[in-house]
Amino acid sequence: MHWAQPYIEADGLFGTAASPLPDHIIGQTYREDKTGLLQHSYWSTDFVGTGPFKLRTWQTQSFLVLTPNDR
Repeated sequence: MHWAQPYIEADGLFGTAASPLPDHIIGQTYREDKTGLLQHSYWSTDFVGTGPFKLRTWQTQSFLVLTPNDR
């Protein structure tokens, strides 16, 4: 993100309901089918994260298997 001038509250944008979302992944669904947005695979099996673990297996409403994130 780039701001044209200093923005004192910039650090408060991340981790909130106003967090930026990946337009290249869910942008089209958001523009064309807002009611179906929460069913998009981004929120489950295709989630892209940067935490210490990666999703290896997800059995909906049953279990998930995580592996260490090598990055």
